[in-house]
Parts: sequence; structure tokens; C-alpha cells
Amino acid sequence: MRSASPGRVAVVTTSYPSRDGDASGHFVAAGVRELVDLGHEVVVLAAGAARPATELERPFGAEVRWCGGATLFGWPGAAERARAAPWRLAALAPFLVGFVRAALAVGPLERVVAHWLVPGGWPLGTWLAERTRAPLELWAHGSDVRLLVALPARVRHAVVATLVTRAERICFAAHATRTSLCRALPPGLAAELAARSEVRAPRLALPTRGDDAARRAWRELGAGAGELRVVVAARLIAGKRPEMAVRALAAAGAGHFLLVLGDGPERAACERLARTLGVRARFAGRVERSRALALIATADVLVHPAAIDAAPSAVREARAYGVPVIATPAGDVPRWAETDAGITLARDALELASALTQVPRPRASEPTAQKANAEALRVVLPR
Repeated sequence: MRSASPGRVAVVTTSYPSRDGDASGHFVAAGVRELVDLGHEVVVLAAGAARPATELERPFGAEVRWCGGATLFGWPGAAERARAAPWRLAALAPFLVGFVRAALAVGPLERVVAHWLVPGGWPLGTWLAERTRAPLELWAHGSDVRLLVALPARVRHAVVATLVTRAERICFAAHATRTSLCRALPPGLAAELAARSEVRAPRLALPTRGDDAARRAWRELGAGAGELRVVVAARLIAGKRPEMAVRALAAAGAGHFLLVLGDGPERAACERLARTLGVRARFAGRVERSRALALIATADVLVHPAAIDAAPSAVREARAYGVPVIATPAGDVPRWAETDAGITLARDALELASALTQVPRPRASEPTAQKANAEALRVVLPR
């Protein structure tokens, strides 16, 4: 993302942190911070509660303009929110109006960076890039690719053809998502998309934090002395299969404590399941990002039982802190496991349970390792 002559860049996104500690779109914010550090003037056009034009936020030097649409584009994701309450789709229209108003005021641009192929890339990013005659850079994550694959073939082919034609650069968060989209396209268009794109995991911003405070937090949350501290950090939706982690701990037996960081429609069912199976667990809900990372960094193991994924941030964060991971083979996790002995693959709850029994229990005085492989994980550490 480096430019020979830094200028004004517009970042288009439907997910972005709305306050300190908000984990929404944290990888987008990390990319924005990198642009600012490289000397660019950055304006972020984001979905979120619309505010008067005079109330412009400038986190680490980037200007954020909220365009509306918070009813739809919010935790735990637009698809889940629309599925739970279809009326939320009505928020799309005011968001588009708010986006156009904000975009008309951004002025000349050196580049447009759009996150999520739809709607960030098409129609929003392509329209803004065309209007300002600026190069377009696209970032595909996971849910956007799944949405494209689910669309009628003619619509999918038309949208992808437009993006391939207009974009100067297309980045996929995972090989798995690029492959799934290419398989859903005509051979010629798939070949063109493959040739014009690259796979590059989004940036992560990982703060350094002492272990002592986090270990006290584990005790306050209910973890007992000598128990293996197991953490799940995810949106609690069907595709992430949080109930599999609960069943795995039940099968693994006593001596384990499960901490679930995140919220979503599956939370109540998982809490009931944990009580029924007698699993020692604490569901902490949505936790501020710095606190969540500190808890992940001081866990004994992270469990990631997703059925569908791309380049899961929680896995990358745990490995950056030196924490072992037990994960199901979704997205690019199997590819990572080929070169990272700290990732163990498990196909179901019983295999997860078996892997949990193999995790070493650290001595009480043994500090948690915090090793970051910045090159392999593309981690951006705050200065």
C-alpha cells in the first residue's frame, strides 16, 4: 500500500471501530493507520450512526465520516442482523444517501480503498473511484465473497466483471475465499480475477500488555488455580459453531475453564448447553479489544471451531502472542497449520477434546509466551 507520492486516500467500509476498544473492523483501522504512518491524508467513509458534518473524528490522524446505516451494519454482521430482523434492510437506503453526501465532499483523491467487495467495492467504491478518477484498491474478506457466491449467476458475473475491470488492485484475505469465488465464475472471468488479484491477510494492531493484570482478570472471571484456560473469541453465530467448543470441553473432562469472548444469536443456547453439560464456562460478551487481546495472550489455548471462515483474526492474534491454537479446518487455517506447529487441526468436538488433553499446563510461575511473527502474520504493532 506504499505510494511514491502520498496524497489523499478515501477508505470505504461498512465496518469500522466507533469508539476506543470497539473490535468492529479493527483490521480496517489497522490498514488506515498504516496509510497515515506512510504520510497519506486519509478520510474514512464508514457505516455508522450519522453525525453532523462538523463532528469529524480524527483517530491517529484519519478523518472519519459516519454515513448512517447503523441499524443494518452492526454487530454481529449485516447478514445476521438482516436474517434476525429483515426490516433492518430499510437502513440501506439512508446509508447510500449518507455515503453519497459524504463522498461528494471529499475532494480530489490519490486512491480509493474499498473493504468488502459488496457493497464497499460495488457499487460504492467503483462509483467514487470513477467520479474522482482515482485508482481503486479492493479488499475481499469473507462474508462479502459468500454473498457474491450466493447471488444469481448473472448478477455475480456482472459485479465481478465490473470490479475486475475497474480495480487496479484486488486483495483477498485468504486463498480459500479467492478459490471459492473463482469456482463460481466462468473460466475466462475466473482466470482474469486470479491473475489480477493477490492473497494478503489484513493488518493487525496488537498492543503489548503485561501478563499480571490479565491473569488477575482470568481469576476474576472464574478460572481456578490449575485449570487449563481455554478461550474462544468469535461472533456467536451458527457458522462459528461455538457450541462445538462447549461439547469439546465437556468431553475433555474436569480441569478446564472456558472463556467465551463475543456475542451473537447463539449465545443463549451455548450458555444453556454449558450448564446442562456441567462445563465450567464464562460468557463475557463483547469485550473491549485491548482487554480481549490481553486475555487471549494469557490463555493456555485458543479454540476456533468455525465451519466457515477466511483468515480468522483470533487465530492470527493467538499465534502472534505465542498461544497454541486448536481449530477446525476452515478457510486458510489448514494452510497455516502446514508451517505452524502451534496450530492443531480437529474436525469435530471429540477431536477438539482429544487435542485439549494434550495441551501442557503451565506452572503458576511460568509467564505466558508473547512471540510475534510479524512477517508471517503481517502484524502491525503500534508505535
